[in-house]
Amino acid sequence: MDALNQIRRLLEGKRLLILGLGKEGGSSYRLLRRLFPGRRLGVADKDPDNPAIPRLREDPDADLYVGPDYLSSLENYDLLLKTPGIPYSTPGLARHLHKITSQTDLFLKACPGTVVGITGTKGKSTCSTLIHALLSSYHPDVHLIGNIGIPALDILEKLGPRSLVVFELSSHQLANVTAGPDISVLLNLYVEHMDYYGNMDAYTQAKSNIVRNASSNKRLIYNGSFEPFVHIAQNTKAISIAYAPEDIEARPCWVEDGRIYFEEGEEIEEVIPVADLPLPGTFNLNNVIPAIIVAKLLGVPTPDIRTALRRFKPLEHRLQRVGLFRGIEFYNDSISTIPECAVAALEHFDGRVGSLIAGGHDRGGVDYHPLAGCIVRRRPDALILFPETGKAILQAYRSENTDSQDEIPSFFAENMEQAVRIAFEKTPRGKACLLSPASPSFGLFKNYEDRGASFRAWAVKIADELNGREAEHVDSGPLPEGRGGSD
Repeated sequence: MDALNQIRRLLEGKRLLILGLGKEGGSSYRLLRRLFPGRRLGVADKDPDNPAIPRLREDPDADLYVGPDYLSSLENYDLLLKTPGIPYSTPGLARHLHKITSQTDLFLKACPGTVVGITGTKGKSTCSTLIHALLSSYHPDVHLIGNIGIPALDILEKLGPRSLVVFELSSHQLANVTAGPDISVLLNLYVEHMDYYGNMDAYTQAKSNIVRNASSNKRLIYNGSFEPFVHIAQNTKAISIAYAPEDIEARPCWVEDGRIYFEEGEEIEEVIPVADLPLPGTFNLNNVIPAIIVAKLLGVPTPDIRTALRRFKPLEHRLQRVGLFRGIEFYNDSISTIPECAVAALEHFDGRVGSLIAGGHDRGGVDYHPLAGCIVRRRPDALILFPETGKAILQAYRSENTDSQDEIPSFFAENMEQAVRIAFEKTPRGKACLLSPASPSFGLFKNYEDRGASFRAWAVKIADELNGREAEHVDSGPLPEGRGGSD
């Protein structure tokens, strides 16, 4: 039975409602309309101004529920195809939890190929993209989907038994899955999304669903540094493989004397020197090692892995060098939405940070004291802080700093322009201005990409103003007013 017929069989005879009309909801609508032409479909979305709604109004067989009462007709449907962004705690949804399924669950049940699923609080996109690159270096039919931006059902009909699918999975996507990937990767687990889950137990449970129903022919690759993952590995039927970059006894893949090795049977191969990796920061070994393990499990020869690693282009907004402006290097680490990311960034620069731009949306339940301790140790010359969490970061820093007479100067900024202007004024030449917010972007920015793009644009613009000429910079995307250049 091909994949589309499998989906058709799973949904046949059920009254269907698509709950949430974002990118994934739109993908679900397109597929269901193709599978069931002329059949009535419900579509519900809280936003009456959603740009997809006018087109749906042209469908005579679509029943639309939009605005504050978008959940008012759930009792009329047998199955709710929920988008990941709608919390299960949403008022009006509690009585219908037994009806909920998702695009992720349907895909995992119907996909005819081999699925590699990657989840974790941080590093999902980097690790997923890296796995895709390693597999693509050897296999001809490899796809990258999921939380990285490509809805799973968009590619379903392209897949066959020899297809390899790399699926980036958020905790929201995993919340109600009853099927799982063939190979699952658990990267890390930090406090995040507490506004969605309420507590770490619920968040951890969502992550663990990736192997909840795994059989003994599945694989789990997990970071053994995280105790909850050890517990998950002990309670799954999947064959479990732990990794820990800092442990030279770890097998089958480990780091020793600045080189990554892989053991297969009685043979040990050197994969690549760590210095040859294009990914900055030792923390990125937590992405590289599981990617190598996946590639070896799926038959990629070591020389192909080595070449693909050397050619890999890091993703934007992850310790991305924006450029050199007036003797100051600007680095965009906007993906940093939790304190652990900012700690890793500060440690990577090893005292070379002249100004740290941090702070953002407050999801609650986050401890900033570990970040504050790192700030005390690494001593940037200035702290530039955004609301809402900037105050909490400063308060934590002051509690960790035992010498009140030697406090790092701190400044509050209401927007990115103000933050970057302060950075130009307070960052010593020869040092770096680091945007690593340790907080989500919502409120001041649309998302972390918007925050990073704003940082870059203002760095270029203000440098031009201060210099009275075009600043020296790295071309990593469109510049304000069409300016360009190179480093």
